[in-house]
Amino acid sequence: MLDRRPVTDISTALQGLVPGLQAKENLDGSMEFLIRGTSSIYASRSPLVVVDGFPISGSDFSTINPNDVETITVLKDAAAASIWGARSANGVIVITTKRPRVGRDKMTVEINAFTKIYNNIDLDQVMSQANSADHVRYERLAFDRQLFFTTPYSPSFANITLPTTLAQEFIFANKYNGYSTARMNASLDSLAQINNRGQLKDNFLRNGIVNQFSINLSGATERTKTYGSLLYESKKDGIIKKGYERYLMNFNNQFQATKYLTLVFGANVQFKKTESSGPDIGEMQNLSPYETLLNPNGSYSVNLNSYNREQMALLPLDKFPYSDWSYNLLREVRGRDITNEQISARIQAGINVKILKGVDFDSKLQYERNKTDFSNYQSDETFFVRNIANTNVVYNNTTRVVGTQYVPKGGILRANSSNLESYVIRNQLNVNRTVAGVFNVNAIVGNELSSYLTTTQTNPWVYGYFPDKNQSTVPPFGFGSTGNTFTNFRGTTGQTLSGGNTVFGWGKDKYVSFYGNAAITYRSKYTLSGSARSDASNYITDDPKLRWSPLWSVGGMWRMIDEDFMKNIGFVDNLVVRLTYGKNGNAEKTTSTKPLLTVGTSPNVNTGTIVASIADNGNPFLRWEKTTTTNLGIDFSMFKRRLFGKIDLYNKLGEDITGNIVLPATTGTTSQKFNNAEIINRGIELELGSDFRLGKVQWNTTMTYAYNWNRVNKLFYPSYLAFQLVDPSTPVEGRPVGPLYSYTFLGVKDSIPYVAGPKGVPYAMNAVQLHNTGLGLDFLNYEGTTVPPHTLGWVNNFNAYGFNLMIVIVGKFGGVYRDPVFNFPTFVGSAKSNVSSFVNEVFNGNPLIPQFPKYLEPQFYLWDRYTPNLQGLVESSSFLECKEIDFEYNLPAKMIRSLQISSLRIFSQVRDIGMIWHANKKGYNPEWLPGTQRPVTAFTFGINAKF
Repeated sequence: MLDRRPVTDISTALQGLVPGLQAKENLDGSMEFLIRGTSSIYASRSPLVVVDGFPISGSDFSTINPNDVETITVLKDAAAASIWGARSANGVIVITTKRPRVGRDKMTVEINAFTKIYNNIDLDQVMSQANSADHVRYERLAFDRQLFFTTPYSPSFANITLPTTLAQEFIFANKYNGYSTARMNASLDSLAQINNRGQLKDNFLRNGIVNQFSINLSGATERTKTYGSLLYESKKDGIIKKGYERYLMNFNNQFQATKYLTLVFGANVQFKKTESSGPDIGEMQNLSPYETLLNPNGSYSVNLNSYNREQMALLPLDKFPYSDWSYNLLREVRGRDITNEQISARIQAGINVKILKGVDFDSKLQYERNKTDFSNYQSDETFFVRNIANTNVVYNNTTRVVGTQYVPKGGILRANSSNLESYVIRNQLNVNRTVAGVFNVNAIVGNELSSYLTTTQTNPWVYGYFPDKNQSTVPPFGFGSTGNTFTNFRGTTGQTLSGGNTVFGWGKDKYVSFYGNAAITYRSKYTLSGSARSDASNYITDDPKLRWSPLWSVGGMWRMIDEDFMKNIGFVDNLVVRLTYGKNGNAEKTTSTKPLLTVGTSPNVNTGTIVASIADNGNPFLRWEKTTTTNLGIDFSMFKRRLFGKIDLYNKLGEDITGNIVLPATTGTTSQKFNNAEIINRGIELELGSDFRLGKVQWNTTMTYAYNWNRVNKLFYPSYLAFQLVDPSTPVEGRPVGPLYSYTFLGVKDSIPYVAGPKGVPYAMNAVQLHNTGLGLDFLNYEGTTVPPHTLGWVNNFNAYGFNLMIVIVGKFGGVYRDPVFNFPTFVGSAKSNVSSFVNEVFNGNPLIPQFPKYLEPQFYLWDRYTPNLQGLVESSSFLECKEIDFEYNLPAKMIRSLQISSLRIFSQVRDIGMIWHANKKGYNPEWLPGTQRPVTAFTFGINAKF
C-alpha cells in the first residue's frame, strides 16, 4: 500500500494505517507521530526512527527516499522495541529499504515521476485580522470611548516611534492639525471600502507545485546484491520566493566474499537548498486590511511599520544615510535573499561472519554527518537595512543637524551554520538453531556505542555588503561594546550594533548499551521470549546506581490455530495470542545534572567585567524515565481471509518521569525538575479488514481504531495558580497530559465583565489578582484533554481490470479546543493596531464573551487574561476527514511487452480533501483554526515504470 501513495515524505504514507499511531500533519505534509499516548512531560514524545538497523539522527524522515522503502513496521510493545533500549519508550518505526533478490543476473530499473499541484492558499483562513470595515469601526469606537492602553500619540519628536495606522492618522489629524470632521469621516469611509487581499493574492500567492523524479536500479547474483537510487525533487511553495530543490542518492551493496564472510556497505547522501525569502503569514497579517502593496500607478503603497509618518516628515531625511525611510512589504520581499543549504550523509558498513550453522556474528558501523549553512541577505531596498543605517546616527532635533553615522550604506548579510556528526557501532551475535527437531531458538546478544556531536556557529553581521561586487565595509566605529556605546537618532544612549560577536554552540550525547534477546519456539506453536538491556548516557547522573537503566521484557505467543481442538472450526484461518510485559526507557535532556551558567559576551555596565547568571540549578539525581508496558494481543483471520484483524490491550506506566516541582525560595529557586512524576496510559487498539473477490473485481477494506486513556498519576505541585492552569501545557496531577481549564463567565454588570472565583464569588476582569495569584483548582472548570483519546483510520481499495481506487478517511474524537476570540486589548494610538477578525462577534453582541468597554475604562487592558479562557469558547475537537483519494491504472502486460517494460502504472491522487463531519458549531478544522496556514488540497499525476 505504501507504493500507491505518491509522497515527498514517507511519514505521510503511514497516516490512517496503524492503530495507536496518532498523526498530526505539518504544513509541508510530513507527520508528527504520537504512539499510545503521551509518556513524558518534557522529554521528546516522538518515536525513534530506525533505517536498515540503525537509528537516524533527529528521527528525520526527510532524508529517506520514499521510493526506496520496502517495508515499515511500527513497534509499540516493550518486547518488540526492547532491542532499541532507552529511546524506545515512545515506540519505534522500523524502515527497511529495498534489496534485490538473489539469483537475478538481469538488472532491473524502476522509474517513478509525478507532479503535485496545490490549490491557492485560502487567505480568509490564514489571515487573522478584521476586514477594513470592522477594523475602521473598532478604531472609531476606541477613540470615541478613549480606550487607550497607554498614552496615545501627540505631535512631538518623542513620539516618533508611535506609528499608529492610516485610519488613526486621519483621526489624529482631525484632533491636532485642523483636519475637518467631514473630511476625516470621508477618509475613514474610503479606507473601510478597501480590501488588500486581492493584491496579496496577486503579488504573493501562487499555485504550489512539486516535481519528483526517481530512478532505482538493482541487480543480484549469487554473491552480490546491489541497489541504487537517485531522486530529484523541487517544490515551489504557495507563497512566492519559497520552496526547495533536493537531490538524494542512495546506494547499498552486499558482497559474499566467502562462504563464511559477507561484506555490507551503504551510503545515503542528500543535498537540499531551501529558499524562504517570501513573506511569512505573520508579515501579511501585520498589514492593516486597507494597506495595499501597490498604488494604481504601480508605485509602492504606504505600509506603516515602526515610525509615525507625521514626525518622520519633519526630519531632514536628505541628510540621513537614506532619504527614503518608508516600509512596503512587497519591496521588502523583493529586496531580500534568504537561503538554507543542507548536506546530509549517512554511511553504513559492516561484516557478517558465519561461525557455525545457525550462528553468525555482525559488526556494523553507521556514520552520519549533517551540515547546514544559513544565509540571510537584505539589500538596502529593504526597510530592515535602511532603518538600521538611519537609526544609528547622531541627530540633534533642535538644530536639525545629522552627525556621526555608525553604519555604512549597503546590504547586510547574516550567516550561521550547524554541524551534526554521529556514529553508532553495533556488535551482535545471532543464533538461529533448531534443537531436537522441535525447538527453534532465536537469540541475539550484543553491545552498542553511539555518539552525537552538534556544533553551531553564528557569524558576525557583514555590513555594507554588495554581493554583485563581492564587497563589504566594516562599520567605521566598530560594533560598539558596553564600554564603547553609541547614541542613536532619538538620543538614546548605550547603543551598540547588532551582530558584533561570533557565537558558538556545542553539545554532545553519548550512549553505551549492552543487550540480549532470546525466543524459544516449541513445535511452531508455543513461543517464550525474553530480553534484557542496560543503557548509560553522559547526561544522566554520575551515580552508577542511577546512570544505568536496566530494561527488560518477557513475552509469550500461542498459535492456537495449530491446536487439535481448532481443527473442527473450519471458518477460522488463523488465531494467535500474544502477551508481553517489559520496561523501556526515555531520556529527558532539558535538565542538567549540574548547575549551569549563562556567561555574558560583553562587560557589565555596573561591574565593568564579564558576568554570568544561573541558567539551571541542576539536578544531581537525574535518571532515566522508565515505562513499563503490558500488552495482550490477538491476531485472527476467518472465512478464508474475508475477515481478518488484530486486537491489542495495553497498559503503560511511566515512572521516574521528570516533572517541575515547587521549591521554597530559600533554596535559591522556586522550582526545579526532578524525577518525581508518574504517567499512565491504557488503551485498546483494533484493526479489522476484509477482502472480497468477485471474478476480477476485488474490494478490500481495513479499519483501524484506537482508544488511549491517559493520566498524570503523580506530580508534586501543590499550588496551581490560575494563569498556569489555563495553559494546556501545564501538567496536572489526576488529569491527562494537555488538560484544558476555563473560567466561568458571569456576564457584564455596569460595563464590567465578571468571572466566577472561589465558591462562585464574582470577580471583575478589571483585576488580575484572581488570574495571577488565585489557586485555580478551586474555581476553574476542567473541560477535557487537548489530545484526542480516540483515533480512526479507514482505507478502502477497489480493484478491477487493472484499475485501483483507494480512499483514506481519518478521524479523531473525544478532545477539546478553544475557539479563537477577539482578545482585549488592541493597541490604539500608541502602536500599530492589529484588530482580530473576531471583533465582529463583539459587534454582534455574542453573550459568551465581554462587550466593548465603557467610556474611559482604565482597566480593560487586563481583560485579555480571561477572555480567551472563558468556558463558552470550549468546543469538541472531534472530526472525520477524507484525507486522500488515489486512482491508478496498470496497463496490461501484453500492451507494454513490445516496449520492453515489465509493468507500467499511471496514477493520480487528491489529498487534503476536507472534513466529512465535525462536532464544533463553527465548522472549524480543530487542527487548523482560523489564523493558521493549513495544508491545502493537492492534485498529483504521475507514472511508474519497471524495466
